[in-house]
Amino acid sequence: MNRRHFRRLHGLQSDHAGIIVCTQDQDWERQAQRVNEAIDTAETLAGKLIRVYKSPPSTSSS
Repeated sequence: MNRRHFRRLHGLQSDHAGIIVCTQDQDWERQAQRVNEAIDTAETLAGKLIRVYKSPPSTSSS
């Protein structure tokens, strides 16, 4: 299964406990933090599709 399947499932049946879809991020701690931030702002997850995207790599000019 992938994000597309879960988005489709949400479209077909919105009576669910909540679905979180994420882009792949090898930095698991950063991904967990982004998921936590996304769900902290939601009053309830019931019936919602929450998308969490991998943040772009930071660029610093030295």
